[in-house]
Amino acid sequence: MKINKGDRIKFLNDTGTGVVIGIKDKKTAMVLRDDGFEVPVPLGELIRVEDPENYQNTAPGRSGSRSSDERPGLWESYHEDIDPDDISLENEPEIVPDEQMPVNPSLTEDVEETYEPEDQDERVPERNILLGFVESGDPEKLDAWLINDSSFHVLYILLLKEDNTYSTLKGGMIEADTKIFVKSFSREQLNQFISLQLQAMYFRKGIFNPITPTIKEVAIDPVKLYGPGSMGESDFFEKRARIITLVSDARDRERRKISEQEVRRILEEKDDKIEIKSKSADDSVEEVDLHIEELVDDPAGMPPKEILDIQMARFITALEGSIRSGTRRIVFIHGVGNGKLKFEIRKTLDQKYPRLKYQDASFEEYGYGATMVIIKK
Repeated sequence: MKINKGDRIKFLNDTGTGVVIGIKDKKTAMVLRDDGFEVPVPLGELIRVEDPENYQNTAPGRSGSRSSDERPGLWESYHEDIDPDDISLENEPEIVPDEQMPVNPSLTEDVEETYEPEDQDERVPERNILLGFVESGDPEKLDAWLINDSSFHVLYILLLKEDNTYSTLKGGMIEADTKIFVKSFSREQLNQFISLQLQAMYFRKGIFNPITPTIKEVAIDPVKLYGPGSMGESDFFEKRARIITLVSDARDRERRKISEQEVRRILEEKDDKIEIKSKSADDSVEEVDLHIEELVDDPAGMPPKEILDIQMARFITALEGSIRSGTRRIVFIHGVGNGKLKFEIRKTLDQKYPRLKYQDASFEEYGYGATMVIIKK
């Protein structure tokens, strides 16, 4: 059975129906599903349904689609024309999202020229969950939208924090590449510096690596919402909006890259300033102070993880240098504190330098706050 552009089809290995909007190559067709998503499907997995003319202009995002006042029930809108025998409760989420819209619902007739490469689905999926504040018809109000700009479906709950108590704003499931209306906020509410908390779990159909659930809290600064230039154009709304990132794998990856670069820069600047003190006449014992005040000029406000990363980077740099230079012993002054730095130093020695011996340094000189590493006897 030959499949042509414009044919209405069912899926051999999936539920639902759709329309063929283009033939990509001899083996693949591009299908617009009833739920508004365009997907590449092997021709051998498509079954043509009779009377394709009756299906024209009924898919979400197409001209001629029903208005919101004429919108069918949720089950009808997502599962029209599905054979009951094809329904699998294991593949369909119990919670059906309401008021969801495609992130980019506009479709053009020359869509065949904009297809992604065939290996698109083989790329590592990334999360990108956003919060959008959009201008409404009332100048004293802003509409809040939750945006799922990723290939994961998300089970979520969005909470409003007021006076250290939380109340639910919205909860349910938001499908991949969709956005959902949350609430209209008045200027008076936003001027109180409210905070929102997102709790989210991520899943996809088929086989995928589980993703750790997210709890993310963000304070809404009214100055950034109402200040000059706060609102602008976006890919998600026709009206001017302010987009706030809640969860972004790409942003986190960039932050880690910047943090690693900053650590290297700090260590390079400090290498010429940090003095390794000789503790004996034959220079066989060296001393390195790992207190953060000795490693950076202004540690105030630095998060504990960044401080520990800098200290451990300095530890490894000094240890490697001592091994290459033939130093017999090196003392690392880590202080007592909560013991985290001492623990990480000794764990690193056990795992990466198992041939090196270590012990507590002289109690008379350092108390409990230093570790001596014996490189050569």
